[in-house]
Amino acid sequence: EISSLWDIGSTAEKPIAERPPTVWVELVDGSQIQAVQYTVTMGEAAVKLIDGNSLRVKTRYVQAVRFQVYTSAPELAAQWDEITSTRPASDLVVIRRSDNLDQMEGIIHDVTDEVVQFEYNGQTIDAKRTKLDGIVYYHPLSDSPADRLARVVDASGSTWNVRSLELAQERLNLVTVCGVNLSLPPTQLSKIDFSSGN
Repeated sequence: EISSLWDIGSTAEKPIAERPPTVWVELVDGSQIQAVQYTVTMGEAAVKLIDGNSLRVKTRYVQAVRFQVYTSAPELAAQWDEITSTRPASDLVVIRRSDNLDQMEGIIHDVTDEVVQFEYNGQTIDAKRTKLDGIVYYHPLSDSPADRLARVVDASGSTWNVRSLELAQERLNLVTVCGVNLSLPPTQLSKIDFSSGN
């Protein structure tokens, strides 16, 4: 039963990450994914997780993707949070200018390991990812999301806001509030919080 996962997840030994995260992906339901790769082809993102597994996500479920580390730059982290917490009128690329973050409006197309294809004023340019702090996707207003059942934290530090959980064949199959599917072994669980507001 799911209730038994609390003991499994909270006592299991965490796997050692091969390398630290280099990409931070936020879903529209508030889930926060720590990853090592993010690319997009024809509206579908491929997200490589720290544990080596890959996740396929439609970009309509992706709120924002950060390419830069802000551990020693709390001012930039605060600016990033401010930009991503607003509802943009179009897609955004976020650029660092000195000690400030600036943004450009346009349309984000494919994303490779090297560039973001960005349509600006009718022209599509290949913006080098090394020059960008991140990207933010525009999403039209939608119906109220499903209720959150729990917040799941995995051993890599990613946080998943989920609407359903199922334990089957020694795997925890979860569906996030926005509809992204993920399967984790109990050994990769750090915490499952069912409390109100979690």
